[in-house]
Amino acid sequence: MADGVSVVAVLVTDAISRAAPRLCGPEQVRELIDRVGRSAPALVRELTARPTLREPAIGSLLRALLSEGCPLTRPVVLLEALVLGVESGLTGPELRAAARRAVKEPGQPVTSAEPMPRMRRPS
Repeated sequence: MADGVSVVAVLVTDAISRAAPRLCGPEQVRELIDRVGRSAPALVRELTARPTLREPAIGSLLRALLSEGCPLTRPVVLLEALVLGVESGLTGPELRAAARRAVKEPGQPVTSAEPMPRMRRPS
């Protein structure tokens, strides 16, 4: 049986997850890019050099991923996936799918339409 604190924590987490897409505005996108720029400046230079990856487009993509329940806890991986995806000619839903794979399934190829099969560990 769950205690009251656990129930409240689950409810608050759920409410925040549902509200996250609405809370991701231009300021949050700029903050995310700036934060990544402090640890990976070359990536941000590469990102901002792409006309298709301007802040409004990145914001739309982030909101779409958040609405799907994707974790955005690895912003460097996410922005790398966007740059690699655009370099590979991905746009729209294909680019979003590549970003989703990158944040949900570390180590998966960004340019592939299908995720790679998982390797089994030897017994």
